[in-house]
Amino acid sequence: MVMLKFSDFFDFNTSTTRGHPYKLYVSRATANVRRLFFAHRVVKPWNSLPMDVVDFSSLNRFSSSLHRIDFNPFLVVE
Repeated sequence: MVMLKFSDFFDFNTSTTRGHPYKLYVSRATANVRRLFFAHRVVKPWNSLPMDVVDFSSLNRFSSSLHRIDFNPFLVVE
């Protein structure tokens, strides 16, 4: 079993004023390898989720609410 810590990959954005309070900080990536890494690619879609999706009471509710979200704008690699 591999134990990964959240803090090794993500930081919460403490200065957010819009959207939900669980926004993640986007670290600066200077190399393409880092920009294409999973932890860097998921920040923008996560930060764009509405409050009712990220503030969930159960994993089933979160999963079902994700099915209503259109992720097509995030499918293009820059």
